[in-house]
Amino acid sequence: MMMTGKELALFRKSKGLKQSEFGGWLAEQLGQDRPYAPSEVSAWEKGHRPVSYAVQAAVYKALWEATKAEIR
Repeated sequence: MMMTGKELALFRKSKGLKQSEFGGWLAEQLGQDRPYAPSEVSAWEKGHRPVSYAVQAAVYKALWEATKAEIR
């Protein structure tokens, strides 16, 4: 099942990040040199472009890590 743009936006907002900050966070998680542009994040969130599997993996990994930390 693909992550929806609304789900991505909820995750971003739960981290308290603006779209530009989230683009930088994503790039860091994925080991990329350049951050994702806010327009790219916006296109995912509005459903204009599908959320890539790499982005989904970064989000799900962060959620998993947060859940593990809560359990400890």
